[in-house]
Amino acid sequence: MKTDLAVVLRALLAFVVLALCAAGMVGLLRLDVYFDAHNLSEFSWVELTQEVLLFLLVLGYFALARHSRLWRPAATLVGGFFACLLIRELDAFLDVVFHGFWVVPALLVAGLALSVAWKERAATLRGLAMMVRSPFFGGLLCGLVTLLVFSRLMGMSSLWQMLLQDGYARMIKETVEETLELFGYMQIFVASAGIIGQALRVERHHNSLCTADERLSRF
Repeated sequence: MKTDLAVVLRALLAFVVLALCAAGMVGLLRLDVYFDAHNLSEFSWVELTQEVLLFLLVLGYFALARHSRLWRPAATLVGGFFACLLIRELDAFLDVVFHGFWVVPALLVAGLALSVAWKERAATLRGLAMMVRSPFFGGLLCGLVTLLVFSRLMGMSSLWQMLLQDGYARMIKETVEETLELFGYMQIFVASAGIIGQALRVERHHNSLCTADERLSRF
């Protein structure tokens, strides 16, 4: 009974944490509107939080690739994917070089990540399969759907022109799209933290077993 209670309490705690994160995102949007109600710039709290979450995702997956031989190819591939998204989010700064310059570093990162994944494709597939089996993968999948599909559909100008007609303002559709993107990034970040933490625990357990076997083999 105590075990069942602990499971339920952990689920309730997870709900509270996620609810606070969701409320925090609306708070960030309110902060942006308070300072500039007519523009959601690259320096807005919503945009900056997206970039910070992406940066932490890249660090997390590359750290997993560094510390786990078992996960290295798959984690490199996933980390490369999020690195490309981060580069795309920073396009306004990279346009200083020339318009559309973000494509150059994004292609380089994608090429490197894909080459590592292809070179060890059996291990890559194994790592991706482990990720899919993780109890946190559902959250990651929901986050990706929110980020790559739902936010884009909700950000279609034609939809908001139909809804608002003469009252259409581009700022409204951009605000909805960017806030949904942030929500997607939050889901991905929370799920990825669970996946990476679980993977590192398995790696430590595997290493401890290998160390114990080595010690026994000496006798």
